[in-house]
Amino acid sequence: MPTLHLIATRSSEELAVVTLQDLWTNSRASLAVTVHARPETCARLRVRWPENDRLSYQAWDAALPLAALLAGEGGQLWLAAGVRLPLAWDARLLAMAAATPGYGAVSVLCPAFTEHYPAKLTSEDMDDWQGLDRRVLDGGMGHVLATLHVSPVCALLQTAVPAGVQSDDLDFGDPAQRSVFGVRLLDAGVALGVADSVLVHWSGPALPLPALPERLKGLGAAHAHANPLSWRQFRAEPFPGYLLDGRPVQLHIMHSWGGGLERWVKDYCEADSGRINLVLKSVGNIGLYGQRLALYLDIDDAQPVRVWDFAVAIRGTAVSHPDYRRALREIVEVFMVDAVLVSSLIGHSLDVFDTGLPTTHIWHEYYPFCPALYIYFDGICRSCDSSRLRACAATNPASRLFANVSDSELLNVRSAYVQTVRRQGTCLVAPSASVIRHFGELAPALLQGDPVVIAHGTDWPEAARVPAPLASARPRVVVLGVLIGHKGADLFDALLPKLLKVADVVLLGCGESGERYMRVAGVRVISRYERHALPDLLVELAPSAGLLLSVWPETFSYTLSELLCAGIPPIAPAHGSFLDRIKDGENGFLCEPSVAAFEQRLAELLTERTALERVRVNLQTFRHRSRAEMVADYHALLPVQAMGSGFSPRPRGGEPEVVARRYFPGGAPLPLREALEIAHGYLRSKIAHSARLRLWQRRLVNGGLEIVMRVLYRIWRLAAHRR
Repeated sequence: MPTLHLIATRSSEELAVVTLQDLWTNSRASLAVTVHARPETCARLRVRWPENDRLSYQAWDAALPLAALLAGEGGQLWLAAGVRLPLAWDARLLAMAAATPGYGAVSVLCPAFTEHYPAKLTSEDMDDWQGLDRRVLDGGMGHVLATLHVSPVCALLQTAVPAGVQSDDLDFGDPAQRSVFGVRLLDAGVALGVADSVLVHWSGPALPLPALPERLKGLGAAHAHANPLSWRQFRAEPFPGYLLDGRPVQLHIMHSWGGGLERWVKDYCEADSGRINLVLKSVGNIGLYGQRLALYLDIDDAQPVRVWDFAVAIRGTAVSHPDYRRALREIVEVFMVDAVLVSSLIGHSLDVFDTGLPTTHIWHEYYPFCPALYIYFDGICRSCDSSRLRACAATNPASRLFANVSDSELLNVRSAYVQTVRRQGTCLVAPSASVIRHFGELAPALLQGDPVVIAHGTDWPEAARVPAPLASARPRVVVLGVLIGHKGADLFDALLPKLLKVADVVLLGCGESGERYMRVAGVRVISRYERHALPDLLVELAPSAGLLLSVWPETFSYTLSELLCAGIPPIAPAHGSFLDRIKDGENGFLCEPSVAAFEQRLAELLTERTALERVRVNLQTFRHRSRAEMVADYHALLPVQAMGSGFSPRPRGGEPEVVARRYFPGGAPLPLREALEIAHGYLRSKIAHSARLRLWQRRLVNGGLEIVMRVLYRIWRLAAHRR
């Protein structure tokens, strides 16, 4: 790594301080810094920034040449005191220099040095140098361009000075004389370059171009016509909009099924103002969950900003997938990702753990260890060897999600997952301690990664507490959410007759699963509600208790959170996260997950309501952890800084071929006939594999598609014939 020399021998202490502050704030390469200044300046700077293993001071008299130190060997980065440095300026400069070998000296763009400034880069506010730098990065190609001069304010000298290049007569404290030194390097045959994706700001004296020797003037005239900086175009606003705004960038990995997982990602993103949160979703159909990847700049965006289609889809989870890996690398480099948060691996590849970035896997479910997702096969699983997994895959309805994935592949993915997260040092997070306990039984090797518990957060209005029900009123029990198999539909059906003898029942947010109860006396069905309206809705309903009947062990349960926040005593089975979050008789009630146990507990609680009232009173002071507190825990677990992982030089925008790739991922626009054929094949595949359409509906829609496509092909042939 080069040594950084801050040259302040002819500058004021104030200018040195400005640049040093930018060095400590915006540098990412951890270079050793030597400050060259007058003795009295060095003494004062030492008080503010004491010397250490990265910082040293060299006192020089203003009249003494620095040539002996600075002009000898390569591996030096010169900075003029007073120059302003943008975020990750050093990481960008060093990465571009390494990616474009052959240049003896590499400078950076600077508005004050016209030779190194794009002619088309204009702004109403030229003092907004950070905005100019963002546009430069957005429109740059990540290249080093040939130039005829060395920047006097920021330059990387990579090569030893050739013999015969005189420098003893130059005062390197003078920017103009550093420029003269650059011309002497050029005259000696040293290739000079300028990095096109980083811009610094200089507000000091003007920086005139030194005159070229007579023998180089022809070279200068030719360069003026061929210099890419004279014609390169830049967008008025960089893409993405957050580019270089100083916040770290996180990438969330998830499926596109919605549900509690999407709620968690949405909650996280809304509560995290300190970091940028991108979302990468796998998209596909049943059995082909990873047909494409869709990248969203925000969880609430209706349309993705980029899409990658895979010729060979990911059926469940791939141990490795070349196209997925390529797409992931592009996302990390173009969108400058600093950390990865994996919420689901369905439709994704284990390559997501191999980016080299700080990564965490949040155990919202037990997949990919468990293809049934929630470790339930004739009861909660306490072990799962290969024979049990094969039996589960063959007979467990919950395993039908991956019916087209062989047992051997499921076992291979499981084994590879455990090895990968251990090898890569992935941070493992459980929403409740129960998840860690279960993995301790099922896959003890995962506990060697020291998983931690970070409970989900939620925000609930303080005033939205359910009032005490009248003692004379008939008890009312609320059941939140859908009533399907794993959420306890069978258990509810068995309990309902006796439950209705002692209480009314409200099914809230049950969707289509509640339709069959609409004619049952004593049952009120509210199929849907807006999430923001739930607190007021619960206050209006004023239930005496909330019933939770999950058969599978919940990893957290937002439904439990909503009951607790509303002050409604929950009654839940004694497994999963309920065991961690409910203290029986204090903030809720637990019972064995059987019909007899629930019947007995419900009869006791709803007949003599003293215990319910005691818990209700206790819940009046309950406070759920907020979403902001949850986010703070994740920040502490993944302490990253913006662009802390470095910079990957690559084309981003501005050049015609890059613009073409942005709007036409395959390159240039496709011929109409070819585009029609691609669309035709894609729609055929979607219809054939759609889980939402029945067989006769698929046949009907496919028939309509064929008729429409025949008409389009006919129109295309007629138009082509007329041309």
